[in-house]
Amino acid sequence: MTTYGLGIGKQPGEIEFSTRHPMTICATEEAARVLKYCGAEVHYQVESGTVCQEKQLILQASGTAQALHSGWRVALNLMEYASGIASRTPVLVDTAKTVNQSVDSKFLYNIKLNYFKKK
Repeated sequence: MTTYGLGIGKQPGEIEFSTRHPMTICATEEAARVLKYCGAEVHYQVESGTVCQEKQLILQASGTAQALHSGWRVALNLMEYASGIASRTPVLVDTAKTVNQSVDSKFLYNIKLNYFKKK
């Protein structure tokens, strides 16, 4: 819409995605495919699962303004959500490992029975 309204759709451009803080990067391959599908050319991307530091470049592409504007928001949302999950997962796994390992289905069933028991 913006590129059409301003008449800049055919202008060449570049786009770069970088981290704001340390994080585990995820979905860069999918974001690159979205940008390619929209007509952009991807020059650089970090592999999913890479732990990146603050202000590190994670994906770079070029193409027409129309191609870049068509794919940037979808690519950004994919990487933001997936990287957020990937960055928080190790904390969750480490916390789960500290919990009593003897929990089984009977234990959970008894909790359910006692918790929902009508008085």
